[in-house]
Amino acid sequence: MISAFKSDNPAYPFDYLSDIRYVQKKLFFRFRDTAPQYDTLSLIDIYLRTSPSRKMIDIANPRGVYKSSKQLFNEIDLSGAALAVHNDWYDNILLEWISDIYAVFQWKYNMSSSEISYLLPAQTVYDCYNPLHEVTLNKACEKLYERISLDKLKFQSDSKLGKSTKARQKDNVDKSVS
Repeated sequence: MISAFKSDNPAYPFDYLSDIRYVQKKLFFRFRDTAPQYDTLSLIDIYLRTSPSRKMIDIANPRGVYKSSKQLFNEIDLSGAALAVHNDWYDNILLEWISDIYAVFQWKYNMSSSEISYLLPAQTVYDCYNPLHEVTLNKACEKLYERISLDKLKFQSDSKLGKSTKARQKDNVDKSVS
């Protein structure tokens, strides 16, 4: 239920949220159906990170909100997209959920779509579908935000201890082996 969404500092007016969810969902379907040679999740990341319209949405400019999925698709540079491996796994329900997560997450936490995509790449959101699809979108976004916060704290803690990225990776391998 959309009225259950809460935010102390929303990214844009609440009235835009349902429109963004609708157009973005259609765009994600278009990625899968119109460009089957490319990985849909890769296209989602490219869209969130580079789309001029997404940048307008980030600053609540209505010109970014009210474009069709075809217009959004045509402004994306597909050259950096990964080739498709499993696009047939992405059904409408899954793509709609991923789209809703990104729209609600941005609205709720007032972060740029590019920043969200780097912190929560589409593959990560996809991997979190089970079990998060069974909770409300609001709760799923809270769980994903907690995950980001914990990852940041771990990185900051390791950095203060002087551990390099390779040392952190070695620690993680050692823990998984033991």
